[in-house]
Amino acid sequence: MKSHKRDVDGGWAWLALVAVYGGMLTLSTVMYTSGVLYVEMLEYYREDAAKTSVIGALNTGLMCLLGPLVSICINKYSCRLTMVIGGLFLMSAYLTSAFVSNINLLILFLGVIGGVGNALASVPLALVLVHYFEKHRNVVLALSQVVIGIAMFIASPLALWLLREYGLKGTLLITSGLSAHIFVCAIVCKPSSSEIDSRKRTLPLEETALKEKSTICVCVRGLDLDAFKSLPFICFLISTTTWNFMLSVCLMHLPNYVITKGLDESHITVMMTIFSITNTVGRFGAVFVVDNVYIDNFVVHIGCLGIAGIITMSFASFDHLPFAEYAFAGAIGIFTGLPSALVTPMTLSLVDFGRISKAHGLVNFFSGLGYVTGPPIAAMLLERTGSYENSFMMSGAVLIFGSLIATVAKFLIRKPQEERENTNCEQMEEIQTFIPAD
Repeated sequence: MKSHKRDVDGGWAWLALVAVYGGMLTLSTVMYTSGVLYVEMLEYYREDAAKTSVIGALNTGLMCLLGPLVSICINKYSCRLTMVIGGLFLMSAYLTSAFVSNINLLILFLGVIGGVGNALASVPLALVLVHYFEKHRNVVLALSQVVIGIAMFIASPLALWLLREYGLKGTLLITSGLSAHIFVCAIVCKPSSSEIDSRKRTLPLEETALKEKSTICVCVRGLDLDAFKSLPFICFLISTTTWNFMLSVCLMHLPNYVITKGLDESHITVMMTIFSITNTVGRFGAVFVVDNVYIDNFVVHIGCLGIAGIITMSFASFDHLPFAEYAFAGAIGIFTGLPSALVTPMTLSLVDFGRISKAHGLVNFFSGLGYVTGPPIAAMLLERTGSYENSFMMSGAVLIFGSLIATVAKFLIRKPQEERENTNCEQMEEIQTFIPAD
């Protein structure tokens, strides 16, 4: 038992913690520059907004869409090797994009290959913390959300400075160099005893499936298709798609919205800084929500989606007011930060603990659907109408729909909970009838 626990919650675990936080900071900073790069690419390539937005949508969306398949790679190899491959994909994507003059090739390299790299590098980072920490697991995972918030804080100012000093091609080259630092982080994250034991338990099942049928069978094992039998869980997945849809629209199009309003780059920096700060505050707020037994996570989720939807739909009616874009960014930051931090406890309330890993894969997949579809649709509306008014109204409507779907999920899970409570009460009454009176 001592040899099994020797690298958990101590020793090399703290070096792995520094490496993981460094990897998260690097990866998130690179990823959150997509909105600023989108504005520059519109100017550089002179293509339509919808086609250009596909690059950032794929780069970020594939990170979630490929989550279940990346989990299979981790079980087959290791977190460290998967991160190394992801860093190689990501570095190559930005390096080759610096020499591409065709928007279609940019979609392939920066969008698809970069998105695959994001997926392969991001999923193992969180799992390394899960395997290396047990006693301090909740603390280190909560602090990882702060690291992501810091990355959001520095991404836009850094991207604007790089574009101003080195142009688009130079920025892509420097970003490629930043992505290469993921290799260093991966080398430090050697497999822990916990990860090795986990892979030993998982690999025989996958090897048997591979011998009996095909690789497709292994992929199916990576997805918990039985979860689709639960209607509340399906509703939750749909609502998750809607708020990621809206979040991706904001991250990608808010910088360009500032430009269309005739404002300069300094306003982009201020607005995205406000968004990153309030989003981090929202993530921290979720910690107090989860620990409070008197607050229902589903009610908070429903309320955040509904309020954010109303604010987004009505944005066009007050965007002419002074500092309206700052107020909008701040409000949306809070009401998208809270749901993101509530994903795990809400998933646990809908599926058995033994299925949480596979259920998380499905949640990531549906989150990716929102990320991939949001920016192109918003860009198409911009092309047709010439303004972002309809784009934001559409995003708000989608978010309100997600709030309603989440309400349906809450109503559906209430009945089984009430039935379990009634059954427990009946059993307690039966037990008490056999207890002799004093």
